[in-house]
Amino acid sequence: MTIKETIKESGKKTSLILLSVPIILTLYLYHGKHHFFEKRFDTLVNNDLFDMYSHMFEYFMAFVLLFIVPFILIKYAFKEKIKKYGVTFGDVKYGLKFTAIAIVVLIPILIIGALIPDMQATYPEARSVIGRLKPFLLIEFFYMLYYIGWEFFFRGYMLFGLKEKFGNLSAILIQTIPSCLMHIGKPEAEILGSIAAGIIFGYLAIRTRSILYPLLIHLFIGIFTDSMIMSLF
Repeated sequence: MTIKETIKESGKKTSLILLSVPIILTLYLYHGKHHFFEKRFDTLVNNDLFDMYSHMFEYFMAFVLLFIVPFILIKYAFKEKIKKYGVTFGDVKYGLKFTAIAIVVLIPILIIGALIPDMQATYPEARSVIGRLKPFLLIEFFYMLYYIGWEFFFRGYMLFGLKEKFGNLSAILIQTIPSCLMHIGKPEAEILGSIAAGIIFGYLAIRTRSILYPLLIHLFIGIFTDSMIMSLF
């Protein structure tokens, strides 16, 4: 079987998504993370908010690479509407009910998690904002951009883009793999939690036909965790 026949069998869109995912994530890991900013702008290292700026860069690059780039591929390569990839309100009643219940269940878990030393040593990622309200609010705004990019990439671009070829369950599991691996270096509890989150968020996106509700839950987890840990210092 030739390469052309292999691509035709798999489908051009499926092949492009599966090829673009490792390329985009590699670009993000090597050129979009805070380490890249810190090396390129080391003259700012004496600024007491240097790590805040480096993480603002990281969160913004997550939005660019994980949201803008897939959006361009969807619009110009696939010639499809972004709504097809979960950028819609979907099933509002089910989505809001699930989100509300999830938040209630998560609050005590997140409070306990905030007491774990490994979590306290990791979050907020920009350590210079601890005890400083305005910088904290600024970094959390950029954190929101990060989560928008993250959820669109895994629960939108990958999940909705692959489910036609592989089916709902397989698409959910496929996008869970890289979303979990991207957590390597984080506390072990968070990595294990990302597996469950990938499956649950994937289900929720499919059920509601929207990435909005996984985004709201994920955003709540991130900001609540940062806020809880910050209050302990």
